[in-house]
Amino acid sequence: PPVWMAATSESAIDWAAGRGFSILMDPHAAHRDIGRKRHYYFEKLTAAGHAVEGRELPIARLVALGDTAAEAEETARAGSQWIVDSYFGAQHRPVGVADPAAPGADRVQRYLDEVILHGTPEAVLDQILQLREEIGLDYLLCAPLSHKTFGLLTEKILPRLP
Repeated sequence: PPVWMAATSESAIDWAAGRGFSILMDPHAAHRDIGRKRHYYFEKLTAAGHAVEGRELPIARLVALGDTAAEAEETARAGSQWIVDSYFGAQHRPVGVADPAAPGADRVQRYLDEVILHGTPEAVLDQILQLREEIGLDYLLCAPLSHKTFGLLTEKILPRLP
């Protein structure tokens, strides 16, 4: 059966690529960083003598959909706040959870601007197709941020994906 190693840091990508494992790309990195990490992984995989051809690399993306952009943004903002509080709150600093945002940056806004796919179904379909072109997204592992998102995703987006 297919096996993927969750890898987000360069050292984790090095480890997986060096052993020929495919990787699962994380839901917390910015879209541009996912593209960079994907390219880095393929370089390391090739350097280690492993084939790139035929690999599927799931890219996990948080998704928030609504009937309007404002409704989707509200869902995305609530999901972002929960993530920031859960992963990067003061209670987690002692265990070494690294914050990917620049010092002083608004962490919630970072998720809204750079990480979460959010909007109407039409807008998010366009975002997915754009990520296919820009970063090579060919296997989307969706993490819906609401029940409504799940419904709209399955009814309005999935049937329209090539």
